[in-house]
Amino acid sequence: MLRKTGYILLAGMAFLAVACEGQSGDDTGDIFLDADKSSITADGNDAVTFTVFAGNTDVTADAVITCVNDGSVLEGPAFSTVTPGTYSFTASYGGRVSIPVSVTAEQSGTDVPSEPSKFVREVCIMYFTYQTCSFCPSGYRYLDMTVDIYGRDILHILSLHSAQGGDIMAFPQEDEIAKDMKVQGYPSASVDMRQTLSLTNEQSLLDPAIEAAFGEYAAHCGVAVKSDYDESAGSAEITVELASELTSTYRLAVYVVENDIVASQTEGQVSRPDYVHHYVARRLLSSTYKGDNLGTVEKDASATRTYSVTPDQEWNLDNTSVYALAIDENGYVNNMAVCQFKDGDTPLNYVD
Repeated sequence: MLRKTGYILLAGMAFLAVACEGQSGDDTGDIFLDADKSSITADGNDAVTFTVFAGNTDVTADAVITCVNDGSVLEGPAFSTVTPGTYSFTASYGGRVSIPVSVTAEQSGTDVPSEPSKFVREVCIMYFTYQTCSFCPSGYRYLDMTVDIYGRDILHILSLHSAQGGDIMAFPQEDEIAKDMKVQGYPSASVDMRQTLSLTNEQSLLDPAIEAAFGEYAAHCGVAVKSDYDESAGSAEITVELASELTSTYRLAVYVVENDIVASQTEGQVSRPDYVHHYVARRLLSSTYKGDNLGTVEKDASATRTYSVTPDQEWNLDNTSVYALAIDENGYVNNMAVCQFKDGDTPLNYVD
């Protein structure tokens, strides 16, 4: 009797062991997406980390996590952003999909000036194009018309040419910028590196994006640029000053831009050899398009950065200028200034 009871106990323990072992490796249950936090700061650094479970098994390494907002797939189990808002995510594994999980990205802790900025707000519109893009000329005309309406002294086009089709004006960093700005096709435009839209089927979004730059995303800094060109040395020294109305961190991105370049362009089914290309980015002077780190600039203080550049021989310096972009801690252009390459001097632009 004792022997039989012991057998039953041993059998029961074996069953439990098998059952527990089966549960620990069971990936046939429902799919659950777990987030280690429900909110993050929209500064590009703070991140939420996801874990995907199938039943009781962690299948994160083999699952696909998708952002419902735009349909993009995360490259890993973590998500960060510089754009405030609420984001929903789902996980899929083995043909099963989890219920959505929401994460809120909150505006970072930069103070907002209590009064309207004393600096004139200037907006950068990055225009993504290339020479054999048949739709790009019409896209540019719409963009150019919009700039005319608002004013060329406050809206500045920065044309970034892709290397596609062997474009002779290809900008080396365009591929990286286009990827980060989520360019889906050409021609496209990105307003202050904040919102990217197609110039073929999203033109109606351009005006609201520009209005937001002057309203919701008003300036809290000003930019001054001075270019001292030494003709005998064939080089220029570019000095950029950023003056802040609040204590905040900034980065500075500086471009050399040439206007009115005559080169071929496909339009529709026709190749036009005498097409005039406008505001073409020729060189990036800062170490990255995201800008050189100026650190924290105190309220009512300023920071200065100097760059040296030797222009290429084919540049028409009479049509060449310097764009200086002040980028805030969220990675967006907060303000900018433009000056001529040859002895240009653009002071801080104050509201009248």
